[in-house]
Amino acid sequence: MAKTKKLRKEKYIKQKTVNSHLYLQVSFMYEDEFGFKQPYSKSFRADDYESAAAALDAACAHRDQMRTQLLHSGQKIRARADRKHTVDEAFMLIQQIFPKTLKTVKHRTITYRNYIQPAVGNKPIEEITGLDIQQTLNAMITTKSDDNIGRVATCWRYIIRAAAFTGWINSDPMLQVVVPASQLPHKKTDVSTDRETLDKVIAGIRHYTKNSDRYKFNAELIVYMLEIIYYTGIRPAECLGLDKADIDLDGGYINIDTAQGSTAEEWNTQKATKTKQSVRLEPIVPQLEPILRQLIGIQPSEHLFMRCDDTVWSIDDVANKINYVSKRVGVDFNVYRLRHKFSTDLVTNNVDPRTIMELMGHNNINQTLDYARSNDQLKKEALKNRKYS
Repeated sequence: MAKTKKLRKEKYIKQKTVNSHLYLQVSFMYEDEFGFKQPYSKSFRADDYESAAAALDAACAHRDQMRTQLLHSGQKIRARADRKHTVDEAFMLIQQIFPKTLKTVKHRTITYRNYIQPAVGNKPIEEITGLDIQQTLNAMITTKSDDNIGRVATCWRYIIRAAAFTGWINSDPMLQVVVPASQLPHKKTDVSTDRETLDKVIAGIRHYTKNSDRYKFNAELIVYMLEIIYYTGIRPAECLGLDKADIDLDGGYINIDTAQGSTAEEWNTQKATKTKQSVRLEPIVPQLEPILRQLIGIQPSEHLFMRCDDTVWSIDDVANKINYVSKRVGVDFNVYRLRHKFSTDLVTNNVDPRTIMELMGHNNINQTLDYARSNDQLKKEALKNRKYS
């Protein structure tokens, strides 16, 4: 382990201690080949070196190397003003001009690399025609869903907009494109679930967790999350964004005004809710009140879903844990099924659609009804009660 002592200060190098471990972070801004400001960052853990001073020397050497490389590379590329810009370069511009969350960027990058880049990534954007775009979409119709085809079309729209925004192209080839329909058979996704299935998942989470207080505490937080969503129908991201101050047990409601997720700068942080309509007060039913009291009692942090390592459960981590457990206990389940069940139960009990919409935090009633699912018994009852004239 590196010896810890006071180190000299170096430009572009920050010193920070995390869980008694010293880290040296090289960070600075540079201009990329398109003239946009970009951050660069790399951390050095002092424990990986003979001494903290040796770690600082390594960080300084890396800083000097990367500043020389990055600060000059963009200038050299920009100096070649007469060159043509590729589709790859236009894609790289999207996040700079039209910022999205890191999760959206990840999914968009996967879409681009799988369906657009192999065909035309190196082709000059100025030479892209509507036919090029149409062919990338047509190639998907026999093997991909409408959703997949739509995502590729959306990616193309952003590429063309980014290129037009920077003056690389003067026309919009997307105007000639007709997004084709998938030829795959349409299959209705089963999103139903019930309390028995939820109980199996909860039992599985507790069973398939390492036998230590730390792991058990973290797993129990997921159990509380599932119970809260079961009784309120709130989004998983909204649940993970809850603080103790959001729970008003005396007033009998939960304040929903933040969500846990990614932003353009951070992967797992508190952010605004999905829409303005998502900001709401969710009533606390009697069955949920003792569950919330227990969660507040066991959680030392102000944030209700803070784990033992002072990080908050992320949507992806929760989904992976539940997916693993569901397979082990032999059920088909994900967290969003609880939200569908909440909506379905209310529709089945003839609750006013406007009320359901507000409880779900939806923008419109059609979205709410789309969440609700009928079942075979309800369909039989509807036909049985039909009046023939």
